[in-house]
Amino acid sequence: MNILEVVWDSGTFLHVEQDLPPVAGLLNSLLAAPVVALSTGLAGGDQRALALMAGTEVMPGASLADVLFEEFSVEISEGTVVLVLPDNGGPAEGASSQEMGTVLGEILVQVSGLSASGHYDKSALHAGLAGARQAGTGAAEGRAGIVQ
Repeated sequence: MNILEVVWDSGTFLHVEQDLPPVAGLLNSLLAAPVVALSTGLAGGDQRALALMAGTEVMPGASLADVLFEEFSVEISEGTVVLVLPDNGGPAEGASSQEMGTVLGEILVQVSGLSASGHYDKSALHAGLAGARQAGTGAAEGRAGIVQ
């Protein structure tokens, strides 16, 4: 899944705070880092959820946070987890606990920097932890990572 195609697709929606889809709300309650979600109806390709840190460089000189600011006029911290959900929201509220657990497990592995072979990508892990520490949850910044 190409993150820029998702962001630039007219059918993509940004969900923050109380508007989070169920799986994003669960992830938000599990992580210290704030979470926002993009839901997309883009067909084809990988239909799994994708998690990226907002500080990830997605084009030369521009982080995902920068691109989201330009496209959605929302300012998020670089330590925010951006969850991309295919099919407009991922598992629905009525999804089984097994479906929700599978999706959350895949997302947590992505955020942790654990590779498919079971080895940690230390650079991804340290970048994610540093971003989460920077994100904080202080009064100047909301839980959803929106800079106020």
